[in-house]
Amino acid sequence: MKCKSFYLKKSLLIKRTALFFTMVLSIFIIQSCSDEEFKAADNDGVKAELRQGTITECFGKKIFQFGSLAELQQEHLHLYEEYMNGNEEEQVLIDFENSQNFYSLRKKEHEMDDNIIPFDPNFDETEYTFDPVFESMLNEDGMIIIENRLYLWSSGCIIQSVPFGCGSYQLLLDFRDAALANNGVLTHQLFVDLRMEIINICDELAYDLEYVSENGGHVDEKDIPMTKNENGCGYKVILNKELVSCENGRDIFKISYTSIEPLGSSVNLNLFYINGIFGDLAQIEYGFDQFGTFTPIPLNIQNLNYGYLIPTLGALSFYMSVPQTPGMQIGIHLSSAINLGTGNGCLSGDNTQIDMTCSFDMTATKINYLSDISTWIFSFPTGDASCENEIDQIVWNFGDGTPEVITNGASISHEFVQKCTAHSYTISAVVTGTICNQNLEGSLYTFTIPAGDPCNR
Repeated sequence: MKCKSFYLKKSLLIKRTALFFTMVLSIFIIQSCSDEEFKAADNDGVKAELRQGTITECFGKKIFQFGSLAELQQEHLHLYEEYMNGNEEEQVLIDFENSQNFYSLRKKEHEMDDNIIPFDPNFDETEYTFDPVFESMLNEDGMIIIENRLYLWSSGCIIQSVPFGCGSYQLLLDFRDAALANNGVLTHQLFVDLRMEIINICDELAYDLEYVSENGGHVDEKDIPMTKNENGCGYKVILNKELVSCENGRDIFKISYTSIEPLGSSVNLNLFYINGIFGDLAQIEYGFDQFGTFTPIPLNIQNLNYGYLIPTLGALSFYMSVPQTPGMQIGIHLSSAINLGTGNGCLSGDNTQIDMTCSFDMTATKINYLSDISTWIFSFPTGDASCENEIDQIVWNFGDGTPEVITNGASISHEFVQKCTAHSYTISAVVTGTICNQNLEGSLYTFTIPAGDPCNR
């Protein structure tokens, strides 16, 4: 019995000792795991904390929202520095997205490549941005909110914004689809309905977030070439006004435009604006047929830079009826966009002016634009017989070194030899005749046309 008691006590001691060490080891393991998880969480917090802005959700899709462009610039700078300090490892961007449970443009592209989601042949993340950091800040549809406006980004020169509201989210996508389908009527209507604004980010470096971050968060626009602006992106419009009749106390003008653009481009959006320099805009009427119905221009949608929007609904031309009031002057502006919804979007604009003291002026129309030559027609519209204008002679100088040409008519065509550089020509014309009830003796008129770089078309 003594021996049995001894072994029982010894066995119990061993079991208690084993249990003690097991408990200590368990506590150590649990504590070690907790410390590791805590440190990992700390590291993720340092890497991925959203220091600026908040997250908003529409239809299950999250969108980063920033109170100002400056806030967005600072958040981009923060993530950009971590990305660069991490040797440009994508894991930094993944950690950032995961910390916010955010489905980004970058993640959508990767899941498509990995066959996690169905492949979409129309999706290309580079049409939104080439900046890998910003790919993690744009949501799956390329959108972001700045100052209560919803932006649809693009790697081209043009981004669109509308007042933020979940109801406008899908409509902004509809605008992009309409532009890609080259539906000018729908793009114009959505532009008006959504109170849309277009920003030419090739002219505003503050929106080039990668550049701003590379520059330490500062915007310095000195000596920075705008490689996609105007002729640099291959698009330039020329706005024309053509006097067609002068009856019943009103002059009727045809407003149209001609352009040069890269091969294969689509004109998606034309916005015509009117502003009153001198005179009452309420007296101006517009229509789409010279002999049809004219209605007053609604003065309800105003752009502070250009004036009131004329609801042309995507038309390439229209007519304006203006009272024959000496001294009345009106300005007309065209903003035109090509290739919206792609990485090659580009904006161009031009202005013309109607002076009712004498509305006589030159127009320019492109006939062809080939790799080696371009052909243009220049003319002085005199209107019909009711306008009582008559040209006796015009001396033309085309600004390209070719000899001057004298004509008795109001128009002439000319071929220009193309250069492998973006440039322009200034055409001058010395006019003799009876115009606006005045005798013109050698009055000089000039007109400048663009000649883009045909070698890059």
